[in-house]
Amino acid sequence: MPGITDTSPADLSDQLPRLKDEYERGESLVLPLKKKITESQGDDELKPRVESRADGVFWVTPKVDKQSGEIIRPEAWLCSPLELLGTGTIGKEHYRVMRWKKLANHEVITMAIPCGGIGDRDGWRLLKDHGLNVTTNGKYRAILADWMQLNGNHEEWQLSTTTGWHFGAYIMPDGSVIGESEKPILFTGKTAAVNGYSVAGTTEGWRDTVARLAGGNPSMMLGVAVSLSAPLIGLVGADGFGVHLFEQSSAGKTTTQNIASSLWGEPDAQRLTWYGTALGIANEAEAHNDGLLPLDEIGQAGNAREVSTSAYTLFNGSGKLQGAKDGGNREIKHWRTVAISTGEMDVETFLKSEGIKVKAGQLVRLLNVPMEKSTQFHEYSTGKAHADALKAAWTENHGAAGREWVKWLAAHQQEAKDTVRACRERWRNLIPESYGEQVHRVGERFAILEAALVLSGHVTGWNVQTCCDAIQHNFNAWVKEFGTG
Repeated sequence: MPGITDTSPADLSDQLPRLKDEYERGESLVLPLKKKITESQGDDELKPRVESRADGVFWVTPKVDKQSGEIIRPEAWLCSPLELLGTGTIGKEHYRVMRWKKLANHEVITMAIPCGGIGDRDGWRLLKDHGLNVTTNGKYRAILADWMQLNGNHEEWQLSTTTGWHFGAYIMPDGSVIGESEKPILFTGKTAAVNGYSVAGTTEGWRDTVARLAGGNPSMMLGVAVSLSAPLIGLVGADGFGVHLFEQSSAGKTTTQNIASSLWGEPDAQRLTWYGTALGIANEAEAHNDGLLPLDEIGQAGNAREVSTSAYTLFNGSGKLQGAKDGGNREIKHWRTVAISTGEMDVETFLKSEGIKVKAGQLVRLLNVPMEKSTQFHEYSTGKAHADALKAAWTENHGAAGREWVKWLAAHQQEAKDTVRACRERWRNLIPESYGEQVHRVGERFAILEAALVLSGHVTGWNVQTCCDAIQHNFNAWVKEFGTG
């Protein structure tokens, strides 16, 4: 114990006369101190308890050895190292926020565990599936479950099933948070492209290489505008939409999509596909709320009817009404996302080729814009050399520019709203009144795209007039496909 030298019983007996004499003269406090510890702390020292340590969580049952009189500490292992960080709610469900490190690859996992599952088979499986080692002993599992619920930190966390703007901050699809909020934030959703949101290089590096080489090429600039508008729509309350770049030849569709994705991370790892179910697309939309959703090659979709349903669901912004196990209905999922899609044919032609009638509303949500080959190669002599240079540039610089853009938006929200308002007014005056209602609705989308480029000069290095010209160029290309009615 503190303040008392470890001494064997034999040695202590030899010293008792001297210690007693010193105590009576007031020269020593050893004996009364020992007595106080024994009386006040004896019960606590012998109390069974859970101990969370760097080497794991243990059930400790101290007891006094009858022969030596020493306290021994038998312990049973409960689980690998685990932190209890706080609590949170999603709808009516309560959660415990926990953190641990996988033994396999040392990845740190922070997860919200449903309180209703703590201690039951599904709850243990969830933890083990995500790399936490847990005892198989039922008795000790019950002790561990009680500890998980009652102990640790009970700080309130903000839990969100969607990305984007929440609680004064911005949640990325990989769960990272840009900005600060009053309470800790945890993203509880998941995207299949979670590994694509890495950061390499700098914002300046991206601007001076990727953006510079894309500049002067309207389709590439449109791709950047689509990407930058994704977090902007959440701030100004605009609806989600998408741009579908199509061309039968290898005109640079994938390169343009990769330029757009490089704002947020490694392009190849972010890319998703139309090949999937409408539910899968809806789940990805929720995981890309207020974010860019890259969808590659519509022609690879196995089922055109699924594409039709997915496109409608994606930009409708809400999921299906579903019943809950305990009665009533589940909370409806909502999202707003901006998609950039590619294909050899436009959406209307693709769906019609499969005998599916296209609704006009679909074509003003997912805008068919013909892909235009690059003509500004800058210091390169051929299109291939230019494309190769862009690939090398985004390999070295990705992810930082998008994060810088979000930080700027968070700090300049009123300026962003004012610019969007001004661009909308400009586009209302730009489009003739004789054009159909659908065209005017699409003009709202292009106003958002223009505002995103106008506001982001510090990220792209492009001047305002060049940005406005590029957006109007692409609008004219869209009108040529859609018509003015």
